[in-house]
Order: sequence, then structure tokens, then C-alpha cells
Amino acid sequence: MKKSFIVLSVCAALIVTGFIQPFALGPPEHRADGLVGAAYFLVWSAPLLPAAAILTRSLMHRPASPAQIWPIAIIVFLAGLFLTLLCLAFASTLSRPLLLTQGSLLSVAVASGVLCLAIREERSRIARLAISGMAVSAAAAIWSLLSVPAVVFQANQTAAGAPFCIAHHHSSSAIGSLWNLRGFAFYTTASGYKSTSDWYFHGILVVDGDDGPRYFNWSPRHFRFDRIDHPERFIAPLKNLCTPSSAFWAEL
Repeated sequence: MKKSFIVLSVCAALIVTGFIQPFALGPPEHRADGLVGAAYFLVWSAPLLPAAAILTRSLMHRPASPAQIWPIAIIVFLAGLFLTLLCLAFASTLSRPLLLTQGSLLSVAVASGVLCLAIREERSRIARLAISGMAVSAAAAIWSLLSVPAVVFQANQTAAGAPFCIAHHHSSSAIGSLWNLRGFAFYTTASGYKSTSDWYFHGILVVDGDDGPRYFNWSPRHFRFDRIDHPERFIAPLKNLCTPSSAFWAEL
């Protein structure tokens, strides 16, 4: 049991760091209250639930009944999948594959965490399923974390010593920290006037040049910045997103 819980704990830690999103309350007039606010908090805290379940199991004298845990795990997974599909309906077409991956694997992670409550033996079926689900989700979390050094390297390579900055396009704001460059944080689900309109880029690299700023879009699929030709043609403006700096990383 000890080895299994070590593996599960490592996976849970990776899931938290790879999936968790900044908790933004926003201005008071825009904050959701009641059931909507509770639902938002529950979705935000989902990456923490596998770790909480593993901690709970370690404190239990005996495992929970599999007959009780299985229905809960299935309901949790289906609820997460439903919320993911609901979000897909309002997301841009370019972000849907990544959003589907993030939502479905997070649902797997939470359901696997629930299964951990019923683990009695390492070789049991429920233990194998829990470990497998957590491992797959942890692998996705590792991909998310690897996005940080990839963005840093690609930005430095693309800028080639020129002043630069990186910003979120949909919010028209510079990134606040390296934490915002994780794969599951450095992409946008915003579309435009309607769900079939793709107005926004995932993340914008602005490089200062002799002929004016050059703009690049981050590609989560290829782990690179692609040049944006004719930036003035896009409905959502690319100008004034951030101010290029020679010490951009040091200023974060």
C-alpha cells in the first residue's frame, strides 16, 4: 500500500501544479453569488480533489466500500464530462481539442481520486484503475508544466536579443508570472461575437523591431511562436497588449 500511495501522491501533486488555475474573484459587481459562485469554486478546486482524497484515505483506518465508491466515481466523471462539453459549446473552434483534453483528463483524475478511498490492496482492480487514471492525468500535467520552459526558450529564440513581451490576447494584458505559461493556462477559449468566430490568439509575443513591433502567436500544439502576418486586419486588436522590454523575464 505504501508504494501505491507514494505514486498516487506524486501524481496528485503534478495534477495540482499542472491543472490549477488562478482564482480570480474580479470586481464585486462581476462576482457570481449563490449556486453559480459555488459551482465556479467547485470547478476551480477540482485539481485539488485527488490530493484531498488521497490524504483522506491515508487517515482512514479502513477503506470505503467499493459498492458505495463506484457509483460516486462514475457520477463525478460524468458530471465533469458534462461541464466540459458545456464549455466546449461556448469555446472557439481552435481551442476545443485542448479544452476537451483538459476537462476530460481532469474528470478522470477526480474520479480516480474517489476510487482511492476504496483501495485496500495494491493489486486490486480498483487500485489499478485509480493509479492508471491518475498517471494519465499526471502525464497531461507534465505536458502543461513543460510548456513553461518551452515558451521561455522559444520567446528568447524568436526575439533574438530584441526587447519583447508576452500577453494574453483575450484579456489584453501581459502575463503576470511564469505560472501563466503552463499549457493549460496559456491558451484561450474566447471566440468572438459568436462561437463560430475566432477572434483571439492563445498568447501573443510582441517583439520590438526597427520597422515596428512584430507579433507572434503561441501554438500549444507545436510548442512554438508563429508569425502573425498583417496584424492590423484582425478584429481584436493586437496593439498595446504589452510593452516590450529587454528585461522582460526579470520584471515578472
